[in-house]
Amino acid sequence: MSQKIIDLWEGNAPLYNGEANPTFEFYPAQNKKGRGTVVICPGGAYWNHAHHEGKNYAEFLNKCGLDVFVLYYRVASTHNKFPSSLLDARRAI
Repeated sequence: MSQKIIDLWEGNAPLYNGEANPTFEFYPAQNKKGRGTVVICPGGAYWNHAHHEGKNYAEFLNKCGLDVFVLYYRVASTHNKFPSSLLDARRAI
């Protein structure tokens, strides 16, 4: 399974506080069936990312013929607070 990491914002994201900029991990489907694309935002109550909700789900959805983007949005543990996470999610979609 090939994956590609993509920066979500060119340059610094809005409300940037010196933390790492948000990124996507793109998991292209091997056998597309024209079904679409999914954006996964791993949970964690805006404090961290539940990493088990990223790659494993992406690989499962790839087998169903879907392209998948896993979004690693900014979280409070990187000295950021609302609405940065929601700005990242909106940009991703």
